[in-house]
Amino acid sequence: MKAQGHDLNLSPTDLTTFAACRHATHLFLEEARGRSTVERLRDPNADVLAELGDRHELAYLEHLEAQGLSVMRISGSPDEPAQRDAVLEAMKTGVDVIAQAPLGSGRWRGIADVLLRVDAPSNLGAHSYEVQDTKLSQTTKAGTVLQLSLYSAWLADLQGRKPECFHVVAPGDPFHIEPHRVDDYAAYTRRIAARYEDVLQELEAGEATTRPEPVEQCMVCPWWNACNRQWHEEDSLVLVANLGRSHRRELEQNRIGSVAQLVFLELTTKVALLSILTDISDSDLP
Repeated sequence: MKAQGHDLNLSPTDLTTFAACRHATHLFLEEARGRSTVERLRDPNADVLAELGDRHELAYLEHLEAQGLSVMRISGSPDEPAQRDAVLEAMKTGVDVIAQAPLGSGRWRGIADVLLRVDAPSNLGAHSYEVQDTKLSQTTKAGTVLQLSLYSAWLADLQGRKPECFHVVAPGDPFHIEPHRVDDYAAYTRRIAARYEDVLQELEAGEATTRPEPVEQCMVCPWWNACNRQWHEEDSLVLVANLGRSHRRELEQNRIGSVAQLVFLELTTKVALLSILTDISDSDLP
């Protein structure tokens, strides 16, 4: 997320962050607008992971070249219209592989690792392209699917044909290439992207607020320390082990909003609450 005057440029990473944690989206928005009052920490493993990711991508491109495919690498920011124009020109020439391809639509920007030529007619001629993304993980994550679904939508606008699939390339000998049908995820991606833009508008207008909730994203989130500090300052029920979100909300509705309030409840009240909580579905455990 980057501020450009009064506008915001958005990326697939911003969308995956929103899907995982709305509060993190709020914090990134405050930072982009220069209003942040909390410190964002840098992951000490980020540089190592980035280097490993670059090596994996390079190895895959060399593998494609060894198969006799022509590879064109495009460098530059996706914010530059000239770079996105360069992608379209490369696609028109019919090069087999386009690496680091800037794509976008409106205020959305991103860089696809690989565009691979396929024999399916489009506005380009007798060929078109599908998105491939090199990932270190052997398991495809939901965020990756959202990211590649967005790239596929932008690519469809560019070439006048919706790609049939996008592909996740994991390390291996040979490389493990996992295809996913674009149609399986397109509607969900459109819906969550629209909701994301609505929430951004509400947050910008001060019509919505967020609070930190423990989610899987916390393990890699740069705002973790700020959220953890807030939980301790508020003596939040989040600090109670194995207490799920729906349980916390039920307690809060019964005016029990802190660990101290929970600890000092009368025994009879605790027993009554326990009987209520055991009847609540806890499918949203973090």
